[in-house]
Amino acid sequence: HLAEDDILIFADAEMIKQVFLNIILNAQQAMPDGGKLIIVTKLAPKSFLETSEKIVEIIFQDAGPGIPASDITRIFDPFFSTKEGGSGLGLAIVHNIISEHNGSIFVENAAEGGMIVNVSLPAVQDAETAMENV
Repeated sequence: HLAEDDILIFADAEMIKQVFLNIILNAQQAMPDGGKLIIVTKLAPKSFLETSEKIVEIIFQDAGPGIPASDITRIFDPFFSTKEGGSGLGLAIVHNIISEHNGSIFVENAAEGGMIVNVSLPAVQDAETAMENV
């Protein structure tokens, strides 16, 4: 599901592509027998305070088993993995890339099962302004 408004971010395309690939690969591995991956984008206020700044939220929700609550705080730690044979680098890389883009990322278990990954990145108001800052 894509937001109806134009959504623009100022980002390194290859790095953001890596973020999406790593998150999607994790979701796929969490559902070895198949399942649904929902991806939603939306433009949201940066905070509940009065501000004209917006953020782009990209929300990934899989139908896997989720993650033990005790592991959620460690999921972005380098070399931490809940998968046997996992390198523990995929989500650590994702976290670093999002941080480099002045964004944030958090994970939670969905009430109905599965994991939700919420990526937030600063929105760009218009493409011309963004290109002037290159």
